[in-house]
Amino acid sequence: MNFFKSSFKTETSNNPEDYPKIFFRWDREGKEYGPLWFNDMISRKWSGPPIEGRFENESIWREYSYFEEILNNLKISQEQISKMTKIGITNIDPNMSFINSIKTIEIKKEEFRKKREEEREEKAQLPATNQTIKKLNSLGIKYRENITRHEANELIVYHKDKEYLSEIFNFLKKNNLDFIEQLSLDSVLKGSVENLPTFDQFDELFSTMQSLLNFDIDYNYPNTINKDEMEKLINRLNNAEFESEDIEEQLKDREIMIGSNEFKVVGKLPRNQLIKIRTHIINKFLADEWNSDRDLIKVIEIYLPEVNLKEIEY
Repeated sequence: MNFFKSSFKTETSNNPEDYPKIFFRWDREGKEYGPLWFNDMISRKWSGPPIEGRFENESIWREYSYFEEILNNLKISQEQISKMTKIGITNIDPNMSFINSIKTIEIKKEEFRKKREEEREEKAQLPATNQTIKKLNSLGIKYRENITRHEANELIVYHKDKEYLSEIFNFLKKNNLDFIEQLSLDSVLKGSVENLPTFDQFDELFSTMQSLLNFDIDYNYPNTINKDEMEKLINRLNNAEFESEDIEEQLKDREIMIGSNEFKVVGKLPRNQLIKIRTHIINKFLADEWNSDRDLIKVIEIYLPEVNLKEIEY
């Protein structure tokens, strides 16, 4: 018979199966979280303990310390015994504590993780397979005799990254980013030069600039660049794109906010004119000459002369 369903009692059981799951909350009038079980009180990475909890079949809220006391007195559960058996733990003490059983299971799992990692490392040091050697040859990659699987895979990854970075460099050169001429693919990939932009930064810049291809961008890119300047450039381009995109979405939604006033957008919105508006905004933003509250009405008048803005009064 379920301990709590039989009748309300002040004493507690040390059998985990006697308890339903628990809802917790961190504020007495706040949101409740759950249902959770006692093992969650150990495994969950809470920033701080809950204030109180209640069993899911009760409406009574109790101090968190009440559930901590139960947890500290629980013995191993049947579910934990099954887990231990599955992972090869023998001679299980039926009176082991609930908390110690969790620790025992985690220790065993950690042993398995370490063993798998050692096996992966051993496998990585084996000679490269015939298939991998064929791959190296097909890519024209030079390699040492008796190369290991790990070394071969690293060479293949490096080769593919270099090809991709070369594509990025060519794209940036075509778009007048002259600082590319001062950089080498290997120095970026190896990170051999201090404060040089990283592979990930070039990847992000490439992605950002590709999303701006529909717009005629007129911007003087820097002649030299380092890691910090690259981050600023990426953020600048992203912010310019976001500003223009946000205004386009407001126009399409037929309601736009200018300063503290909201306007209804009435009239046709030709796609080519929206692109011109976005291009205008991006270029002005990049030149530090854009102020939405000051400039937006004028821009709409220029590119969407048939559109009327009707102020919404609340």
